[in-house]
Amino acid sequence: RDAGEEWTGAAFARVRPHPLLSRGRSCASQAAVRGAADGPKANGATDMPQKTIFLVVFLHLLGFTMGGPIVPALREHFAIEVAQTGLITSAFPLGMFGAVFVFPVLSDRIGRKPVLIISYLGVGVGFILQALALRLSLPFGAFLALRVASGAFAGASTVVKAYIADIASPETLPRVMAYREAAGTLAFIVGPSISGLLFACGGLQSVVFASGLMSLLAAVLVLARLRPTPGPALEAASGSPSAAHAAAAPSSAEAPSSEGKLTTSTSRPSASSQVGPWGAAVTMMGVSFAYNFGQSFFDSFFPLLAAERFGWTPAILGPVLTGLACLVFVTSALAYPLLVRAFGTVTVAILGLLFLSCGLALAGCSTTVAAVGAALCLYGIGVPIFTPSVPTILASCVPRPQRGLVLGVDSAVNTVARISAPVVMGVVYQLGPAMAFTRAALVVLVGMGLLSFQQGVLRRFLR
Repeated sequence: RDAGEEWTGAAFARVRPHPLLSRGRSCASQAAVRGAADGPKANGATDMPQKTIFLVVFLHLLGFTMGGPIVPALREHFAIEVAQTGLITSAFPLGMFGAVFVFPVLSDRIGRKPVLIISYLGVGVGFILQALALRLSLPFGAFLALRVASGAFAGASTVVKAYIADIASPETLPRVMAYREAAGTLAFIVGPSISGLLFACGGLQSVVFASGLMSLLAAVLVLARLRPTPGPALEAASGSPSAAHAAAAPSSAEAPSSEGKLTTSTSRPSASSQVGPWGAAVTMMGVSFAYNFGQSFFDSFFPLLAAERFGWTPAILGPVLTGLACLVFVTSALAYPLLVRAFGTVTVAILGLLFLSCGLALAGCSTTVAAVGAALCLYGIGVPIFTPSVPTILASCVPRPQRGLVLGVDSAVNTVARISAPVVMGVVYQLGPAMAFTRAALVVLVGMGLLSFQQGVLRRFLR
């Protein structure tokens, strides 16, 4: 419409306001455009999330990673059998299974920030209560119940992904997701070392208590520093411009092509519209299940393989895993954005699964330290160039009001993979380590095949 004209909502009659009003409105529009160009300093808007969100991710996962090295000490504290040790690690994801459904959907309704605060507070208080249970020498059953209760609040990871997808532009989303993975990997590098120091100084309860404090600190940072975003459902109800833009995204005149570049397009039927967003989302969930199945198997059985085949003690295995985490961090922070810019998100995800599968197969068949090193390098490159692609593609497949729900379902699928892989593959491992690692590699290859088969459809959604 022409500048200075309005349409009345009832009769759709043209009304020409006074020229001074028209001139004022024009000046205001120009000021708004200048404010948008000036970026965050002018109007607080930006297509990149605040750095606070990455610090929050680091702190929360730091508390989580601090618990890994103390599992043997917990087994000794409660005097439980070896078969019951797995209950310590499975109790938290058991409670988490419901959280990954509830919290993302709730964030779609009331906004991401309040849900993140509730989640981090719940997990932090839960870990502090676990430390109190250790201090008071409560029975093992009470400790497990507290771990399940803590996991029932652990829905923040999915909400963080949805928050980043809400703020970041399609062009910056892959890079920002890689930064999130790098922040988490940094926690895996630092956490075990801090845990060892705290255990040497204050015992079990000090480690668990510090884990809770990290989540509480994350909640405080979210409350004080994180810019709020309204829930997509609230935006749609209020008719906000962002909600209208999200609804019109499939037929927008400008859409990202080549998975990150802008091109002019018209509204026309395509294979992606025929498949539908949920079909593409289900495809990615299947791929994500295969990846998490292989990763969970590696985390559970590589230390056992290294100890049995090469005689590696925790003193050797610890630095090796720290080096692996450093490789993941460097690849995620530096190499992944460059690879996506050169080859595209989907292609890089396929390469990541290929590297990971080769790493698993080589680790199971390796008989020398050099072969193990090569296997770890393949694995350490494959993980960080695949994991950021999942939330990026999922966020592109579905409208914003459904992002929390879809990412929550994906997290639930991943939780099932993490719980089932150690149990199922433990039976296979007893028949032979090489057989188990090869079977895990085949599962990842199936996921790679599914992603390769649907890559054309997924690329259209990314456009």
